[in-house]
Amino acid sequence: MTPKITRLIYRYQGASVPPPYHRSFALTVDAERIHLVITSYDETLADVEQEPAADIMLQLAQWIQDYHLVAMPRQAIRPALSADTGAGIHSLMLYAGQQKIMDASTAKHADSTTAILTGDVESFARQLTQCVDHYETYMHTP
Repeated sequence: MTPKITRLIYRYQGASVPPPYHRSFALTVDAERIHLVITSYDETLADVEQEPAADIMLQLAQWIQDYHLVAMPRQAIRPALSADTGAGIHSLMLYAGQQKIMDASTAKHADSTTAILTGDVESFARQLTQCVDHYETYMHTP
């Protein structure tokens, strides 16, 4: 039986682009609140909270399953043959109470304590951010 998710922390680190266009964010969800912090490098652009839907934790568990998100063990770092594409980095931490049950990232060169996040991460992120009122407005670039 899978432990019940009580908190989700999703982070997106945007690709390196000039400050007016760069966006990174952290989205924390639990049964009581949704908390979104959007930054552009060291500047906080938005820090908002809202109440979640009553069944948000069940929805999150279903989306994780629907988008096949899995934390795979990291292999020893080998020299990369191809250049970095400059794409953003997604990370996901899940908790059951105080116990961390997943800590995974799409970063190629993360430390060995963080697993590799696999599955349809971008579709999951789109679904997740739809839970935030006015998300697109907060992420707007000049």
